[in-house]
Amino acid sequence: MNLKLELSKKDFGYMLDPQQILFTQAQINLYFSGDDGFTVEDTINNLVTSRLKPQDLPIIHDCLNENNQYISADNRRLYCYQQAILKGVNFKKVPVRIIRETNEYAGFEWKKEKILKIIENKIWNSVVVSHFARPNKICRENKEIWIKDF
Repeated sequence: MNLKLELSKKDFGYMLDPQQILFTQAQINLYFSGDDGFTVEDTINNLVTSRLKPQDLPIIHDCLNENNQYISADNRRLYCYQQAILKGVNFKKVPVRIIRETNEYAGFEWKKEKILKIIENKIWNSVVVSHFARPNKICRENKEIWIKDF
């Protein structure tokens, strides 16, 4: 019997515990992208009070890294879910889309090429929330370091 194995060309939807997903950035901004002005803290509070459900937010895009750990391209939403769970929400898993690391839409390549090269952090299970957080910028206690493009 011969078996032929192929890598899937499709993404897969799963329900995962956000506490088991690693960040791909050391810092996130207080505000979500876009003009709506939503903050990370507003989103956490809305999840905790059930004004928002995980299904109301855009799905998180994750992939498996070389150590078979889930990593997320959507760090702000991941942080919101993790904090909401710590504050006692009634869900423990959230919808995620498992994608290939090479998927251009998710932004993993940018994060690997820029962030992972300039941040000393090797433990990606925590993140700093800062309104100063921007691409190519690291915020340390009372210091800001600008990093030029590679």
